[in-house]
Amino acid sequence: MNSFVPLLGSLFVSTSEYAVWALGATLATIFVVFDFGSPSLATKLASTEELTRAVSVRLFLVSMSPPLVLGLVSVLVWPLYSQHAGLAQIPMTQVVLMFAMVAVGCALRGIGLVYAGSALGAGRFTRRGIILVGGAGVQVLATVLSLLSGLGINSLGVGILCSGICQAALGLLAEYRCLSRVSTGKFSAGEINRLMILFLRAKGAVTLLGLGITQLDRWAVGLIGSPTLLAQYDIATRILVMPKVALVALAVGLIAEGSRSSTRSAALSILDRSEKLLSIAAFAMLVPAIAFAMFMQSHIETAMSIVVLTGLVALAHLANSFTIPSVFLLTGLGRPDLELRYLVPLSVSTIAVYFIAIASHNGTFFVYGWCGAMTVFSLYFVLKRKKFIREVV
Repeated sequence: MNSFVPLLGSLFVSTSEYAVWALGATLATIFVVFDFGSPSLATKLASTEELTRAVSVRLFLVSMSPPLVLGLVSVLVWPLYSQHAGLAQIPMTQVVLMFAMVAVGCALRGIGLVYAGSALGAGRFTRRGIILVGGAGVQVLATVLSLLSGLGINSLGVGILCSGICQAALGLLAEYRCLSRVSTGKFSAGEINRLMILFLRAKGAVTLLGLGITQLDRWAVGLIGSPTLLAQYDIATRILVMPKVALVALAVGLIAEGSRSSTRSAALSILDRSEKLLSIAAFAMLVPAIAFAMFMQSHIETAMSIVVLTGLVALAHLANSFTIPSVFLLTGLGRPDLELRYLVPLSVSTIAVYFIAIASHNGTFFVYGWCGAMTVFSLYFVLKRKKFIREVV
């Protein structure tokens, strides 16, 4: 939904306004995903009956802090950024209000995501669906109504804020009351604290690097100084990432399966089955996504070839989607840090691409460099995935 809803703005706002809208939407993704692994840990603990009400509150407080802190940072850096990105014509008050609503909405959404993770681990799939679908439906409805009412770029903030309120309420009402006050699992309080610290460090690092690669790319394109390229690249990326988002939703149950895998053969068997299914799904979903991305770009002013940009971005996200099963399985096995083995060099490469592209104002170099790095290092992780699993079990 974070990929689809922002596309609605392209139908109602100008190219420059959509560039700001796209940056706000990337902030929403950053705020939601930068959760220090709280939902994943909730899934792992719930799958073995370790998650209590008190631990769940600690988890959602952890996930709420990044949106509020980073939201304030966004507001502070916007005046300088807008000058360099050629977006200073957008009223400052509109942008600040949008950023504030996005930050608060994502902080509240973090509560719902922790309890959605809990419901997944405990096998309460209906409750998980209610939390996620309820928030998504409210976001679409609120965003569309706001756009039709003429709120412009602030429609994005209104939709996310309403969604956050809804998901927080649904999480607390549907799942919190299902949790016990005392753990009935095998982990001691000290072991749970150790897991929380591990996930804070490892998933925090993984998330930080991942966001630098997949979300700050739009902010880097903005500094190249071409709102047209930013709008085109954002539309293509949001559509082509949808299959990967769907695969993540399909594969997230591997965290719970991984936590219950006690032998190497069991873990590798789960990996093989999931990879076959997800590979078929990936190709089936990518073809219509490519067609839709090219169609949407044909209705806006473009900065480079639609076919080239779409092909490169599609290849990069397809390669990265192949890492999903092994990443989730390793998380369930208690080793989320192993993902860093490809994210660190990928992050270094993309940062180098950002600096060179911004310094030279070369948007074409950015697209080729970013997509090339994502493809190469994702495939490296895929080739090494079974070796990493053998290190754990």
